[in-house]
Amino acid sequence: MADIRSTYINERQVQCFIDRHELERVVREHALRQAGYDPEAKNLTVKVKFEDQTEGSPSYKVGTKVRVEIVEALLADKE
Repeated sequence: MADIRSTYINERQVQCFIDRHELERVVREHALRQAGYDPEAKNLTVKVKFEDQTEGSPSYKVGTKVRVEIVEALLADKE
């Protein structure tokens, strides 16, 4: 007979994996709201770029940061 041991802990652990495209969408929407733009506006061009965050000399990677560039076409129709 198999030796089965179970441990019960009063917690539930959940892991969520978000792919790059979904993460870009979330960051884009958040940046637009923080900058005071409507995420549904059609006169905006948004570029999202993930970059390595480095420190030291010689530099070494310590994390990731994101750069969001928002360009508003002022003469375009906002709808």
